[in-house]
Amino acid sequence: MAQYKTGTVTVTNGSNVVTGSGTEWLANISVGDWFKVDDRSPIYQIASVDSNTQIELTVNYAEATGTTLSYCIVTDFTPNRSLPLIFKGDIDWPDIYNKAMTMIDEILGPP
Repeated sequence: MAQYKTGTVTVTNGSNVVTGSGTEWLANISVGDWFKVDDRSPIYQIASVDSNTQIELTVNYAEATGTTLSYCIVTDFTPNRSLPLIFKGDIDWPDIYNKAMTMIDEILGPP
């Protein structure tokens, strides 16, 4: 499984706390995983998994506040560079792919 997307989330602009409903985060996600609200471009890294219904992001959420939103958490990464692995059925995979390509470009640097 490359993404965890069970339940819904509430996010608040300017806060790094994400609250879940119907989520089971303790057993399914980890610090360092990537969090993304569906159909919104920014991808955030998870700083802590506080409970089954609360996580904290490494930075404050910068998009509009929202409740009962669909989301995904990327949970599978390559072993050396921690680039996301994308699987059939993953949602918003173009955004995740673009973030990975940007990371590769930064690692490689200028030609």
